[in-house]
Amino acid sequence: MVGLALMGSLLGASCGPGEPDPEAKALAAAAVAAAKAAEGFERADRFVRGWWPHRDPQTGLYPQNLFDTAPVWRVENSASDLWPFMVLTTWFTDRARYAGPMMDTLTNEIALTSRLGALPDDWNIAEQRFDADDLVDFDVVFGSAEYVKDGLIPIFERLGDPAFFARMTAIASQLCNEPTAAAFTTAKGELLPADDVEINGDVMLTMTRLYTATGDERYLDCSQRIAEYYLFENPVIASESYRLRDHGGEMTAGLVEAYVGLDLAGRATEAHRVALKDLLDRVLEVGRDEDGFFYDAVNLKTGAVTGPGLADTWGYTYAGYYAYDLAVGEDNYTNEVRRVLENLPKRMSYPWEPRGDVATGPLGSADGYADAIESAIYLLNREPVQAGLDYLESEIQLLFAMQQSDGVIEGWHGDGNFARTALLYAFMHSQGLFVEKWRRDVEIGAVRVGDELYVHLGADEPWSGGLCFDTPRHATNLGLPYDYPRLNAFPEWFTVEADETYLVETLSPVVDARHLTGEELAACLPVHLTADGLVHQLRVTLAR
Repeated sequence: MVGLALMGSLLGASCGPGEPDPEAKALAAAAVAAAKAAEGFERADRFVRGWWPHRDPQTGLYPQNLFDTAPVWRVENSASDLWPFMVLTTWFTDRARYAGPMMDTLTNEIALTSRLGALPDDWNIAEQRFDADDLVDFDVVFGSAEYVKDGLIPIFERLGDPAFFARMTAIASQLCNEPTAAAFTTAKGELLPADDVEINGDVMLTMTRLYTATGDERYLDCSQRIAEYYLFENPVIASESYRLRDHGGEMTAGLVEAYVGLDLAGRATEAHRVALKDLLDRVLEVGRDEDGFFYDAVNLKTGAVTGPGLADTWGYTYAGYYAYDLAVGEDNYTNEVRRVLENLPKRMSYPWEPRGDVATGPLGSADGYADAIESAIYLLNREPVQAGLDYLESEIQLLFAMQQSDGVIEGWHGDGNFARTALLYAFMHSQGLFVEKWRRDVEIGAVRVGDELYVHLGADEPWSGGLCFDTPRHATNLGLPYDYPRLNAFPEWFTVEADETYLVETLSPVVDARHLTGEELAACLPVHLTADGLVHQLRVTLAR
């Protein structure tokens, strides 16, 4: 875990004369982490407030950007990349806004934009009608697949809110089980949602999770049809331009997720495994630069590079490699993950995503930075390589500096990805802990030292609220038997099991110790900071 890696270098083997003891060092590190987490939460909250004036007061829908003359709620953008991270942010920083306006947006989005059954279409905010006069099935299917994968999955995985789960399953069920005019019939006579790599990659990235969350094998059937088409019938290993960044890069990790689902259901065959591993090996062979970063696209037949740069989503692809190792119980790719993390300092200040359609500086778009930093967080959660941690702390400040004073970043739907990354960074430094009744001056940070969690909670002014612990959401929300790195998931750091007992020791302002269950910790401990600048410090250990 990252907390363990940070503390390993911080504590050292022993204390010399006059040096703080390990407990004091741990608490000092937790205080540093608290300041970092606080900035992550505050940046995300500022993003919500910056976009708030642009919310349509009639419907609660948001335009895909702030520079179109006619504002449009574009499903693939507004619903997938922008608004979902307002939803997630407000749950942690402004629960009233989450329960009111954000849920109103969901209600209106379902009522207004559902056009092909449950599948949504783009909504012209200015004219209060569908943006396209005629229904175009392919466009609706594409937007719907993006909405489920990029927007609804992260909300449900982190929050478990049944309202968003209902929207997600309604769309996903129709994508897989009620073919539209965009559906593609394979030579075997099987139906796929569309003849499109990105759509089918999106769908595979969601179906294993929906299968384990619901027990409905139709989701897995859908994923299996897609995977077998791209592994056997029209194998992507023969692709002359195999994309490894957004808008196609979903295929590699999607095939791994499909394999994970088949393996969990006892359906994975040796042919599946061999074909998938051959693809993964070929991509590693020809798809990376000398430091281990993936190109935008490559010709898998010849090995020629066909994309113009490096993929900012490099960690999304490596997460698939890591998940493959967990599924097969082997250690094929861990060293490759560690190598790319070791080489991250070589990519400091790298312009991951130069864009001509938004105003950017010499570092390119904030969206590229957000994706690259998120890539690092996914993998550092598993392999806390110090060079990667150093890169993260350097680059997050470059990303944060791109936020304008009003909270808007670049004024397009990619701003939502900024908020997503800010939250991921915050949770990394809080070890998944958060507070009820959040306020900008409240700081929560934590570090792990072995089996112990040291927690720092402070505020500039008197504050009363709840200190909340994370749970193993892969099991509680998705029904997964083990936690593998997943695109659009919020990594788990320190989690509490409902029926386990934990020793919770208050180290300041008073010394106290009690035994509490994981269920009690997840339900949030009441904390009262009654004096300005008062700090609450805890040590939490699983009771043996």
